[in-house]
Amino acid sequence: SNMKVSMHFVSPESMHHCLKLADELRSLPRHHQAKDVKSD
Repeated sequence: SNMKVSMHFVSPESMHHCLKLADELRSLPRHHQAKDVKSD
C-alpha cells in the first residue's frame, strides 16, 4: 500500500499539522473510504 503526500504547497507553519494528518491517514483501516481518494 502506498500513499503520496505532496508538500510543495505546505507552509513551514503548517508542516506539523500536515505530518499529523498523514500519520492519521496511514493508521486508518485498509478499506476505509478516506484511503480511496486518488489524485492525478
